Amino acid sequence: MKQQISSTKGPKALGPYSAGIATEGLVFLSGQLGVNTEGNLVSEDVVEQTRKVFENIGVLLEASGLTYDDIVKTTVLLDDMKDYWMT
Repeated sequence: MKQQISSTKGPKALGPYSAGIATEGLVFLSGQLGVNTEGNLVSEDVVEQTRKVFENIGVLLEASGLTYDDIVKTTVLLDDMKDYWMT
């Protein structure tokens, strides 16, 4: 059985999909953006966007009864490879 994962503390999915799905003891989260609950980009700055992405992930983990320690795999997509080298 599948259960949709969402939270009012984070943005709604921007497309015809769920923010996350729990099934058979696993949770899968859809791609997250650096947007606030209104769906607006928090900044043009990649660092601020990245922080917001992980805040949004944290909200969904919390809604699932999980923490960052439970993450098994992540994928990060960059718009500009120069951002890869930012510290």
